[in-house]
Amino acid sequence: MDLHRIVRRHYYHPGFRGSLSLKTVLPTMTHTHYDDLAIADGRLASVRYMEALRTSDEAVRSQTFADLGYVWNPPAADDAWHPGIPSLMEYVRERVAR
Repeated sequence: MDLHRIVRRHYYHPGFRGSLSLKTVLPTMTHTHYDDLAIADGRLASVRYMEALRTSDEAVRSQTFADLGYVWNPPAADDAWHPGIPSLMEYVRERVAR
């Protein structure tokens, strides 16, 4: 499910402040915050994410994704997701069901 497309076309919240980045949308819709992450800066997080995808060291990859607040699924290549995504999906489903 492409949540970006759904939110962009069908949902507005003043808390987005004109941005549809996950860092803005997720806290606004699910009250999930990035403040407690070891790597909370967006630019640094992007760099570390790409480095984690490229490394062959599984321990480094897993730790980096944990620091970013992601869940890493080693059996599926390049399969990392933010644990807040299921909450965001549930939020959207609840709104659609109304």
